[in-house]
Amino acid sequence: MPSPVETPQRKAGLIKAERTRKSIIDAARIVFSERPYDSVSVSRIVEQAGVANGTFYLYFENKEAVLRDVTVSIVADYAQFMNERMKSIDDPIDRVSIATRSVLEFASADSDLGKVLVQAAINLPETRARYQRMLRLDLEQGVAKGVFKVVVDDILLNIVTVGNATVLDAVLRGAKDPEVIDRYIEYLLRLLGVPHDIATLYV
Repeated sequence: MPSPVETPQRKAGLIKAERTRKSIIDAARIVFSERPYDSVSVSRIVEQAGVANGTFYLYFENKEAVLRDVTVSIVADYAQFMNERMKSIDDPIDRVSIATRSVLEFASADSDLGKVLVQAAINLPETRARYQRMLRLDLEQGVAKGVFKVVVDDILLNIVTVGNATVLDAVLRGAKDPEVIDRYIEYLLRLLGVPHDIATLYV
């Protein structure tokens, strides 16, 4: 079937559609940063976006779908940032400690972004799985080199993921302790089997 003819009217319609879709995504980012996932409704998102309820469903199946799109660009930006930062680092302990600090500081630097990432980590399995794939590689490398004394399985990956989300949530809620991230990284390394005197050198 031949492609539709590109007319000025069609081009204008596509531009308007993309603008509407972006306004819904931007509105969803604000709403998800304001309240827990279970309290977010499509009606609240469209109210924030200034569009009709039916318009939402032209672009997204449900609130999970729009949360997924909100996080895609965030995760892509973070992945690019981390690829550049980590490409010259081989020490497994360094990789885990730097990656953990980076994701917490990256997300807490923008509170709205951080709150959305907490929601995504809890409610979107694919977002959680993408992070855990990267984490698994670093943990398995550490086990192979003898510096981590753990079994790398889904239980461990979930413990680390939930720990990251919990610390990030505490920071976003105004945790007063300026060393909370340092202390968490030390706890994490000790969980992985790194001796206390060595773990403290990486925080």
